[in-house]
Amino acid sequence: MQQVKSVWRFLMKDRLTSMLNVAGLALGICSSIFLLLWVQDERQMDHFHKQSDRLFQVYSRNTYEGKSEAGFATQGLLADELKRKFPEIEMASGFEYIAAPGTGSNLEVKGKTGKMVGFFAGNDFLSMFSYPLLLGNKTFALAAPDGIAISRRMATYFFGSPEEAIGQTIRLEAEEDLEVTAVFEDIPANSSQQFDFLRAWKPFIAKNKWASTWGSASPATFILLKKGADLYLLESKIQDFLYQYISRENGIEHELGLLAYTDKYLYSVFKNGYPSGGRIAYVRLFTILAMPGKSEETTLSFTDAIVGYDFIKTMRLQLEEGRDFSAVFGTDTAAFLINETAVKAMGLKQPIGQMLNWNGREGHVIGVLKDFHFNSMHQVIEPLIIRLDDDWGWGTVLIRLAPQKIEKALQGLKTIHQRMNPAVPFTYQFSDWEFSKLYQSEQTVSRIATCFAVLATFISCLGLFGLTVFSVTSRVKEIGVRKVLGASVANVAYLLSVGFLKLVFLALLLAIPIGWWIMSIWLNNFAYHINLSWWMFVSAGALAIFIALITISFQAVKAALDSPIESLRSE
Repeated sequence: MQQVKSVWRFLMKDRLTSMLNVAGLALGICSSIFLLLWVQDERQMDHFHKQSDRLFQVYSRNTYEGKSEAGFATQGLLADELKRKFPEIEMASGFEYIAAPGTGSNLEVKGKTGKMVGFFAGNDFLSMFSYPLLLGNKTFALAAPDGIAISRRMATYFFGSPEEAIGQTIRLEAEEDLEVTAVFEDIPANSSQQFDFLRAWKPFIAKNKWASTWGSASPATFILLKKGADLYLLESKIQDFLYQYISRENGIEHELGLLAYTDKYLYSVFKNGYPSGGRIAYVRLFTILAMPGKSEETTLSFTDAIVGYDFIKTMRLQLEEGRDFSAVFGTDTAAFLINETAVKAMGLKQPIGQMLNWNGREGHVIGVLKDFHFNSMHQVIEPLIIRLDDDWGWGTVLIRLAPQKIEKALQGLKTIHQRMNPAVPFTYQFSDWEFSKLYQSEQTVSRIATCFAVLATFISCLGLFGLTVFSVTSRVKEIGVRKVLGASVANVAYLLSVGFLKLVFLALLLAIPIGWWIMSIWLNNFAYHINLSWWMFVSAGALAIFIALITISFQAVKAALDSPIESLRSE
């Protein structure tokens, strides 16, 4: 008790300094707690799965001309084949969007409609992942081609309760009737997978002919190892697994790798063909606070797209050479557009007129597009091949609106949509909304960084202000003597400020190299990024000095203006 009284008397002796110290300490502790909570939340993503120590996602690594690229797109047949061929694998499942990513599927029950996100998934999926079933059997929920497993939220929305949903019929995209076979608990926020319903894998293979070939890749593939299985031995076995179905070619390699499922959220960025970074960079930051000489039969990995007429005009893309698809040319249904990267990858000297085979479809190149970004800046621009198909079963309609007539145009589109497809609700999204989704991680980190940068600056200013008050208080008689001897206000203010500014300069000398190093690491997560320049750090340093001067000057000038008579009265 006596110690508490002593501390209290010490605090009350200099209330201003005590208040500054306590406020700075409290804000620092509070900031650290919030940062650590965020870090813990990031690190716990997907760890709720009971078998997470045996869950892995397959990724593909393609190398040509010594350059390796990797990603999570795999073949539609891969999951079943891996399970069949390797005894170390207990379960396996493919996983693919039912509708185009970011759009959702249109569902209808007795006139009530809704738009929700769904995936095709293998029969093992619900047994591999810990998404609790409220009703139904996880072994058979995704067995029937016309079965559908739905979330509690979806069951409540359409049927009133999970119990009422089982055995009921849901119409998908106004063309398929599916029977509810199971109801699972709503997906928790700490799951990187977010969906409202699942349906069987077989319909995906049946609806997409390319998915039954080994030359095309898109779905994700998950595997569950048997207990005691040797991960490293298995990974070495599956590395060249694809060559059981495709032929080897000189200078080109197609390999498979495994990434722990719980690591995917933090390590989703690949470098030189291997997982190397992603959100983990932010977590660490805040914790420390197809070719020359290639044959015509060569197979390459391409990103593909199916479009309608006026694609280039609508997207305002630029042609390097050739032309866009046109209804004037009936042969354009068997034609392709490719980008500059594809031309380089295939080693084409004169790409226009070149015959290509894409997923068993032969055609000739009619145009070469200048490279443009169709993924986030984290990824390099990949070889792209585009074909025409106005009758494609699903996708996104791209429309460029006149800026002055957006509302009128949207109303007109809604009218047309309701006339053509009244059973499906009219929905739309602006491209900038979709673009921003690619950088949600960066936006989140930006908000956090801004918040804590302001707090750090405020705490630093409190510290500087407290030091200034302490210095002025301890040197009050010295200041009085200097003023009696003729020192001006400017001389006294300079005397009090220069010492603190030296500390600020020392802090900058330490902070700038560390800041440059951290920013370099972060920027390397992007395939395309700015270069760090000296003026950025000079500007930040000048701002820091300016803030420090404002903080110090108030007390320094006040002390310089005080009458020396008061300070020397006791002498």
